[in-house]
Amino acid sequence: MTHATKRGRIVAILFLLASFGGCQTGTDQATLQTLTSLSQFQLGFIDTYTAAPGKQWDDSKFQSDIATGEAMFTKAMAGVTDQKRKNALEILHRQFQKDYTFLRKRAKEGKPFFSVAAAQEKKQTIEQNYDLAKKGEVVRS
Repeated sequence: MTHATKRGRIVAILFLLASFGGCQTGTDQATLQTLTSLSQFQLGFIDTYTAAPGKQWDDSKFQSDIATGEAMFTKAMAGVTDQKRKNALEILHRQFQKDYTFLRKRAKEGKPFFSVAAAQEKKQTIEQNYDLAKKGEVVRS
């Protein structure tokens, strides 16, 4: 992992933690369920687009999966008035956008898919970020 990658991860984690402090709006079970659904989708997205022997790139599926993820994030953020919750969702959304933008660029270069090592690292980061977001919801109670 590069120094810039480590720094970026640390900044994102610190921002997520800061997003949760001091808010007393109560745990929102619907938000917890939404976070679980988004997490499952995002982890599945990484699995789908991780290199494996014989795996072929399907651009139409890729575009469809991006549209599905974007719709999920749009729905998750609709009507969110709590700024801390909104900030956490925006961080998670930006990670999804960063991942699909990276894959789009790689596909254009003829090297689609995440490497297995990169995918494992991404999944670990995604799991940590969603765990922090869920903890933030519990802290509110």
